[in-house]
Amino acid sequence: MIMPEPPLIDQEYLEAVHVYQMALNAKNQFNLVELGARWGTWGFRSLAALRQFNPHFSQLQINMLLVEPEQASCEAMENMVRVNGFSAVSGIKRVCGYANAQSFREWAESLPWIDVLNIDIQGAEYDFIPAVFDVINAKVKRVVIGLHREGPALQIVDLFRDWKVSEYSTYAGSDHCREIYFGRYGKLPRYEVAEYFNNRTTHELNKICDYPLEQTGEYGEVVNWDGEFAASNPRFRVRGLD
Repeated sequence: MIMPEPPLIDQEYLEAVHVYQMALNAKNQFNLVELGARWGTWGFRSLAALRQFNPHFSQLQINMLLVEPEQASCEAMENMVRVNGFSAVSGIKRVCGYANAQSFREWAESLPWIDVLNIDIQGAEYDFIPAVFDVINAKVKRVVIGLHREGPALQIVDLFRDWKVSEYSTYAGSDHCREIYFGRYGKLPRYEVAEYFNNRTTHELNKICDYPLEQTGEYGEVVNWDGEFAASNPRFRVRGLD
């Protein structure tokens, strides 16, 4: 009997694990920051999980800061609020612009903690994180960070040396693969580009990209492009994770 190869498990699966764990641990309050938010990917997925699984969702105090510089993605965030019925959640702050250290400090100042800080800002993390690390270290329970350059990633890892690291995968970008991807992007609708890559096995992707995209860690073999770093702050206790 021929067994089909299982679907790809990529880094966004692990990102979902990290974010949902924190959302499902929320009691009276849930606070999340997503920098490089696209359409509010993890913020709105967290809200959907809370609404489905937390019987006290309507009583939860929710604060979210979603920051995204691309205008089309900002419009998609507004659409996500509308079509998913999140208009009644008053604590969602949406910013169409770039991540700013001072704005983050001001937003975080009044909060007792931040459950999740998700950062995917295309290399700007190497300036942003050191500039606000005192706030992160004092208030953030869990970080999930996209690492977009291999060398400087060690600087970020070192900053979190006293935290409990749950994931660290290195940047696996390939110029050859990038050329293939973006050569198709712009010539084809975006969903067709995604389909071209998503419907490939790991072996096929490695052959296309001329680079091994899978890395093996605590969660098994995971395909990644950007590197990713996730860690939990030892200052806080999280049910089921300590």
